[in-house]
Amino acid sequence: MQNQESVISSKSKSVSVHSTNPDALTIWHWNVNGLKLVLKRNQLQKFIKTYNPSILCLNETKITEADLKEVRKKLKPYFSHMHFACATSRKNYGGVAILYNRA
Repeated sequence: MQNQESVISSKSKSVSVHSTNPDALTIWHWNVNGLKLVLKRNQLQKFIKTYNPSILCLNETKITEADLKEVRKKLKPYFSHMHFACATSRKNYGGVAILYNRA
């Protein structure tokens, strides 16, 4: 693969490929195990600034419908489109998000 670097996360033991081509479509997936805490610690913001993903898929967000306004406000500088599915049967359980910018 030309112009690409492998990134290995020791914590999650996963391997992802990040293109150094600014026009490349990059899709990342992350099991955040609690989106509000990841945002509070600025971990997601640092990740976005470092890798600039075209599409970011998150699972285990553990947010509720009541949290969406605050979460969207924190992510608005990075993504123009955000889709969330919150678990309704159990609070702070499951949940997924797809975040992207439309050209």
